[in-house]
Amino acid sequence: MTEKRPVYPIHPGAVLGDELTELNITPADLARALHVPSNRLCQLVAGKRSMTADTALRLEQWLGRSRILDEPAKALRIGSRRLIRASIEPN
Repeated sequence: MTEKRPVYPIHPGAVLGDELTELNITPADLARALHVPSNRLCQLVAGKRSMTADTALRLEQWLGRSRILDEPAKALRIGSRRLIRASIEPN
């Protein structure tokens, strides 16, 4: 019988970090282009901040289509699930 391993959700910031690396752009450069504070994107890429609706929509508009996730709403659902799990699961 095979052992079932837990599946951990991927943080939207990890996907964004990969995209930025591929585009050769720093989070601070992207923040300037999106007119948001640079710490918002730096913390998002580091996995220390959740994706907000505002950030998801700005990223989708800047990229021309949603390359971060299938749709901005999906990013919010993933972030919401992570917050719910974190509040329920013991530390």
